[in-house]
Amino acid sequence: MIAWINLAVLIVSTVLTLYFYVRSAGPAALERKIGAVAYRKCTQYRIISAVFMTLASVNYVLYVFYPLPLPLARTFPWPWWLSALIALAIAIPSGYLFFRGMKDAGEETMLVKKEHALNENQYLLL
Repeated sequence: MIAWINLAVLIVSTVLTLYFYVRSAGPAALERKIGAVAYRKCTQYRIISAVFMTLASVNYVLYVFYPLPLPLARTFPWPWWLSALIALAIAIPSGYLFFRGMKDAGEETMLVKKEHALNENQYLLL
């Protein structure tokens, strides 16, 4: 029962993460509708999104301890070191992009402010 509840919470929290982050990504358009409070509202959306993302991460950890009672393989048919190598091959470039994005965004990562409007120079990755 815990496994199914965990799966449901994982799915709902993932969808809510996406919903609130997308809502937080358009403060200028929202400002045209509701005024200057749009930036504070988008900051709130971004924080709520981060809370749901954290909840989804906790659900992944709980899944290890409470897997679904389905006839799914618990391990892959290849050695564990190959899985670790594949994970590193994905994690290293993903981590680079994640931290580079946070560095480029600065406090805009969580706090949406009008003076941080994007311009074409901020689209350069390297």
